Amino acid sequence: MPKTYLNQNERQKQKIIRLLHGASKGKQKDIAEVWGVTQSAVSQRLSTGNVTLYELYLVKDLIGIDAVDVAEMIGK
Repeated sequence: MPKTYLNQNERQKQKIIRLLHGASKGKQKDIAEVWGVTQSAVSQRLSTGNVTLYELYLVKDLIGIDAVDVAEMIGK
């Protein structure tokens, strides 16, 4: 069954989670070092989408996201 969303906010949140999760595949140890947290904390933040813009900025080069990806995340 296809996933259904109750509103646009939920759809956008899931889009961000998918993009972050895919971009960080295999790089969680490096991200943990940059953020100063454990690998399990990184995994939890990425799976819930609970990542601040500052944290995203810190790892943008590491996970290979650019301004186009960020614009897509915020819905532009």
